[in-house]
Amino acid sequence: MKQHLQSLMAKAIFSIIALLFHYHLSAQNVFPATGNVGIGTAAPSSSALLEVKSTNSGILIPRMTQAQRDLIPTSTAVNGLLIYQTNNLPGFYYYNNGWVAIGANTSLSNLSATTLINASLSPGVTNTLTLGTTLKRWSNIHTYGVTFADGSVQSSAASPAWKSSGPNVYFTTGNAGIGTNVPAESAILDIKSTTKGLLIPRMTQAQRDAILVSAAINGLLIYQTNNAPGFYYYSNGWIPLGVNSALSNLSPNTLINSGLTPGITNNLTLGTAAKRWKNLYTHAITFPDGTVQSTAASASSQWKSGTGTIYFNTGKVGMGTNAPLTTLHVVGDQTMGGNFRFTSDTQSIQFANPVLRPAPMMYFFESGIQNPDRMVFAHSPTFPNWGLQYVDVNDRFEFLGAGISRLSINLGTGNIGIGTSEPVSKFHIVGSQTLAGNLTFTEGTQSIQFANPGATPNPMMFMFASGTVNTERMVIAHSPAYPTWGLRYTDASDKFDFIGAGTSRMTISLGSGNVGIGVTSPAYKLEVCGTIRAKEVRVETGWCDYVFEKDYKLRTLEELESYINANKHLPGIAPAAEVEKEGLKVAEMNKAMMEKIEELTLYVIQLSKENKKLQEEINALKK
Repeated sequence: MKQHLQSLMAKAIFSIIALLFHYHLSAQNVFPATGNVGIGTAAPSSSALLEVKSTNSGILIPRMTQAQRDLIPTSTAVNGLLIYQTNNLPGFYYYNNGWVAIGANTSLSNLSATTLINASLSPGVTNTLTLGTTLKRWSNIHTYGVTFADGSVQSSAASPAWKSSGPNVYFTTGNAGIGTNVPAESAILDIKSTTKGLLIPRMTQAQRDAILVSAAINGLLIYQTNNAPGFYYYSNGWIPLGVNSALSNLSPNTLINSGLTPGITNNLTLGTAAKRWKNLYTHAITFPDGTVQSTAASASSQWKSGTGTIYFNTGKVGMGTNAPLTTLHVVGDQTMGGNFRFTSDTQSIQFANPVLRPAPMMYFFESGIQNPDRMVFAHSPTFPNWGLQYVDVNDRFEFLGAGISRLSINLGTGNIGIGTSEPVSKFHIVGSQTLAGNLTFTEGTQSIQFANPGATPNPMMFMFASGTVNTERMVIAHSPAYPTWGLRYTDASDKFDFIGAGTSRMTISLGSGNVGIGVTSPAYKLEVCGTIRAKEVRVETGWCDYVFEKDYKLRTLEELESYINANKHLPGIAPAAEVEKEGLKVAEMNKAMMEKIEELTLYVIQLSKENKKLQEEINALKK
């Protein structure tokens, strides 16, 4: 396979060289100033910059040792540069941000001489067999011949030697040389260099795919610069160099990946789940611990019928019985050192109907011993502390989650605990509770009791879940028969309503602090729609003694008369229309009325003085 790829590369490589030096080799060669170049053909394919045809000669590219190759500066090396390395894993190498071996595999071993590998796969670039890694690759591949997709066979028998010498390009009797004036007789092109490689046409995948299929010739070679860069040749489709789709006729002692470090990451993949080997023939399998399992028929244990304690009878196995009724029929006690697994969700363990009761279906422990905590049922080996546990020391069942008791049933006391493994009452809950139904007491003396809060405020109850907007909700109702008698909370306006027959009797607004009696939206601290009866009402407000101050300006009676005629009410007293609309403001009205009383007193005193003065004047006239 490798020689075939080398030949394909050699044929395409000479195209660049012939264009550079304008050699006219023979009547079967064509070197136009522009267009396609042919060596060994006067009609090169239109899809190839250079087409080389020969039935008795190959092509040589620069050959050098690994040390000489590594002297090529990385600053000047171009991706796609090609050389032939003569030592240390000899073969073709191309530069792609580092030297990459073409078709390099690591090793194969111990396969049958006629083993077929991926023989059923359809040819194509997607069928890839990778042996080894870039760090651990094959040193040599020994094969007698390679069979290609078109049925042709290439032998690995000794071929004419590769030779080169001289610094220039030469052509002698049908053979061309670059870097040698004595090109090898068997090579149509012989290239020799210890400092430089060879570049063939480079293009992107899109440019490659633009080559017409109708004009493409099998063997056409290019270097792709993007999307998995590397050498590609045309063979009824573009195929990357170094990709194999099938292997056969390997040596019986071939080593496969023998140099790899053992580990689960070292995998050899042959085929796919959809296209896999039909049969794998081997005599023995060696496992990582060094044990060997033979696949020979004589090496395997066979089920046999007989007179012992294990029987095989018409597809059924009996232990302790020679007439098994099921696939496995055991008579007697069993001891298991591993897990008992079911593979279907419809399978179960079934017990016989006990004659005596109580007749346990299962026992947890052996008799007469004190046992530690033990899981009765666990989720899985991965989650061993999720399930049902039995605690022998105090006879209780516990449902565990992550090893924490979620529900505990004490068989001795009968107490049940949720969130606690030590319930102190018949039903003991630690944590929040959500009820989807009623909490009903059967006796009139029963109640809900709350602990004394250690901090204030510390609510005894919450009405709603946090972060929600809720509709009106009865906090306390008389009974299911009278659901509209009691205390209701309205979340939209944050108010409590004491309701009777669905009608609000008293409203307390938590936002404004207003209280309404017979009013559902009180606008004042206390708003009453109805009659109020009280023995005494005290109103705290300012008073009117300022009327008796010396600087108080008292209207004259003439001014007072003029104001009353114009406004139809006393100064400082609300008019009738305002009282009817806004109601009577008791505190302000009492203050205003007292102001008028005090002013009236001043008027009386003033009139009294005037009367006394007039009386004195009258008395003086009488004398």
